[in-house]
Amino acid sequence: MAVPGGDGGAAAPARPATLRALAQAVGVNPSTVSRVLNRDPSVRISEATRARILDAAAATGYRPNRLARSLKLQRTQIIGMLIPDVTNPHFSALFRAVDDAASAAGYHVILCNTDDSARRLRQHLDALSEGHVDGLLVATARRDDAALASLRARRLPYVLVNRHRDAPDESWVVPDDRQAAHLAVAHLVGLGHRRIAHIAGSVEVSRSAARLAGFREAMAAAGCSDEAWVAAAGDLDETAGEVGLARLLALPPAQRPTAVFAANDLAALGAISAARRAGLRVPEDLSVVGSDDLPAGRHASPALTTVQVPVAAMGRLATELLVRRLRGEAAADAPPTRTILPVTLVVRGSTAPPRAPSTAER
Repeated sequence: MAVPGGDGGAAAPARPATLRALAQAVGVNPSTVSRVLNRDPSVRISEATRARILDAAAATGYRPNRLARSLKLQRTQIIGMLIPDVTNPHFSALFRAVDDAASAAGYHVILCNTDDSARRLRQHLDALSEGHVDGLLVATARRDDAALASLRARRLPYVLVNRHRDAPDESWVVPDDRQAAHLAVAHLVGLGHRRIAHIAGSVEVSRSAARLAGFREAMAAAGCSDEAWVAAAGDLDETAGEVGLARLLALPPAQRPTAVFAANDLAALGAISAARRAGLRVPEDLSVVGSDDLPAGRHASPALTTVQVPVAAMGRLATELLVRRLRGEAAADAPPTRTILPVTLVVRGSTAPPRAPSTAER
């Protein structure tokens, strides 16, 4: 195969292959070459022709000019994703699912970490909305978020994932956190616990608010009080779990909880650490349930009973929803799509029936 753009002379410098020359060498239209090299899944050609195009591009070192393409088509084939904490394995797994789904659809993903900071969120949104991405997947939303409210004015398509806002006109994919709390409380009540505490995140975050609401509903349904055993922790990490449980253990012995449902696994692991420092055994003296099913909980000792969230499905569905909008397969004025995914309780070694109270605890 002749090298497009070259003249065959040994001393002459090789000229960069052009799209037109590459198309002529293969015998197809330049637009077909462009669509194949840009991984357009809708292009209809034989596998043999696709292979010839890829082989010719590899032989000539041809690379698509993505800047020129994006200027012509007003598309970059890039999606931006905003997450609050890149070190949290829950968000790492969510990004992996998004990246896999986006790649299958012919898109690349830019990841931005906000540290759950409103200032950093605004900075990322300002940068990404300057034509660098076609749309956004946002896992950082708070229930009342002015920065996200500006995206509609910028005419940048977006889908919320993992969290949602209270706005009525947005599309999102989230886990059923009310169900998570009901499953956790029902499990603990079934073991015989009545004094069940909840280490809660900020109610400004939809997932934390839903878990708290579900906890209160489940406790009321079981005929248990709950107000004395809600420890608001704010940011849900191991430190928050430690601090939250320390507050609960400061109660008089007869009022201390015998079980704890933490709003995520990191807080649950922190609660276990605080319990051990206080001389309590898990699960003999205190049962602990988490949420999200992180690898650290599975490998803890004892392994953590938790609520498993379908992270892979959540990331895939949110990405597919955004891609449909970007391709015009969903009308701009179509009603918002809201998906709440069911969750599953995974029972491991951190929960057991409560022990008989001592004389001091009665």
